[in-house]
Amino acid sequence: MTCKKKVLFPVIIISCAISLQSFAQEINNDYIDSGFIFYDGKYIEAPYKVEMRDLAVFINGIQITSALKIKPKIDVLEDPGVPLDLTTDMTLGEMADIKWQDLMPFYFAKLYYLWATYNKKEAQDRMIEYYRNLPNVAKAERVRGEYVKLWDHSGNSLLVDNYVSDLTLQEPPTMEEIQSNIYKLVVMYRKQLLKGNSYFFFANGTIIILTDRKAVNVLREMDATLTDPSLNLDEKKTRLHKIELIPEENDQLTSSLIENYLRNPQFEKRLAEATQSIINKYGVSSIRSYDW
Repeated sequence: MTCKKKVLFPVIIISCAISLQSFAQEINNDYIDSGFIFYDGKYIEAPYKVEMRDLAVFINGIQITSALKIKPKIDVLEDPGVPLDLTTDMTLGEMADIKWQDLMPFYFAKLYYLWATYNKKEAQDRMIEYYRNLPNVAKAERVRGEYVKLWDHSGNSLLVDNYVSDLTLQEPPTMEEIQSNIYKLVVMYRKQLLKGNSYFFFANGTIIILTDRKAVNVLREMDATLTDPSLNLDEKKTRLHKIELIPEENDQLTSSLIENYLRNPQFEKRLAEATQSIINKYGVSSIRSYDW
């Protein structure tokens, strides 16, 4: 196994470097004039420049993805044991504040150690037994397969993981691999915009994508709805749900779009051009008329 790692390591780096080079060739500084982008309800003017910056994807200078970070591999090479300051009257909340090397609750360090040392079943069984022997834990029971429920002597309970992902135990991705993943996102967003597809990005991480024909129909009705002063908030929400822009159960996102909606003359001009393009491509019947 050790030999394989030594042989494969440079191959991975070379492969990754080649991938980055090919992605870099595919991404250039050309701006994209097709598609529509909204960020938190505000229309972003075209043309669009999609690029990687600070390990995140930016469009026209707006960060639309969280920055990826290299998380160090956590190695617990020795059994953490039981903290000396853990007492019988300590609550589960207080227990969680006792850290292993200032990184994580001590019992998670124990879990990492067991998963790196034993097979899954034995590691989980040993972890439950470990909890039962802690001085402040009155009871520990397995629940829903991969979890353990703990009770302290005051009757308070806490649900904790009894599972460690194999990915967590592996070496973290290299900087080249992270950059490669971000470049893939940049390429994807560029390709979708070039097809005429549209994006709604929200600060909470929600992303809505609409294909070209649906985008034109939805954007036309969305704009008509959100700029109609005769409609109240509930009526606007109902229409946005019926045109399938935002799922009905996501009321908070719908309210945010209504409250923050902002477009300009460029949007109106481009939407009219996109409408005509769809008519030329698919016929007049492709433009939907909503009967409210």
